[in-house]
Amino acid sequence: MVRIFYFALFLVAGLWMVSAAAGASSAAAEPTPETAEVDTDTLFIDTDSVEAVADSFMHDAKEALTSKEVTAYRAFAMIKDPAVTILPAKNRMATAYDALLGYNNLTLPTNEGRLAEVRKPHSRSYLRVTLTTSSEVTYKVLPRGGKDIVGIAYTVGDSATVRDSELRFYDERFRPIALKRVMTPLRIEDFFDFRGVDKGMRGELMALLPFMAVEYSFSPDNEELRARLTAVEALSREDQQRLAPYLRSPLLLVWDGGKYRRMDK
Repeated sequence: MVRIFYFALFLVAGLWMVSAAAGASSAAAEPTPETAEVDTDTLFIDTDSVEAVADSFMHDAKEALTSKEVTAYRAFAMIKDPAVTILPAKNRMATAYDALLGYNNLTLPTNEGRLAEVRKPHSRSYLRVTLTTSSEVTYKVLPRGGKDIVGIAYTVGDSATVRDSELRFYDERFRPIALKRVMTPLRIEDFFDFRGVDKGMRGELMALLPFMAVEYSFSPDNEELRARLTAVEALSREDQQRLAPYLRSPLLLVWDGGKYRRMDK
């Protein structure tokens, strides 16, 4: 949609320059007295033509993004994930098409009047979009049993709050897949190695963490997924130091063609 706006602006500027050049040429060929009345041409924009260009662009985008191939671009445009409700469907479609064509520095307006941004790098298997100053969504295409699926990580948080992610997965027809079918949900205990620590001390250390917050990050280069326990960042420095000897974060999860599995198991 942004490219359509600039195309229309370019069209207007071009018509204005042609009109100005024609006026200058006429004035040079037929000089008029200083007191002569100057005719002012009114520049009309053919809105029908501009709308036709926009409609053609959206048609091309829809054609390119409704194929059966599962790509991160198509997933961004087509999946009605809760993370992207602030992005109108037409804006997602147009931006996904621009990204598919290889354009960079892509932004799109949200329902809140702000601009979301497609981050680099992006590819047919990976796409990351900054939604607001404190939220982002990442799309990752994963091969599974001869049919690709899509993983989505929706992350919120900023410098004032710890980052926390929600993971969701969709099949090749963009239907939701239960998380347990793709990976074993992580527990807060998975981020610690308490071997050799007695039960009482283990309970005391775990009590320092009143909630669980984990940031999930898909790799742009392969199918790896990293899970970082961010809840510890909300603790005092003293409590962080008490937990540090036992903490195993981030955890690396590898894709085996069907599920994510922890690398340390």
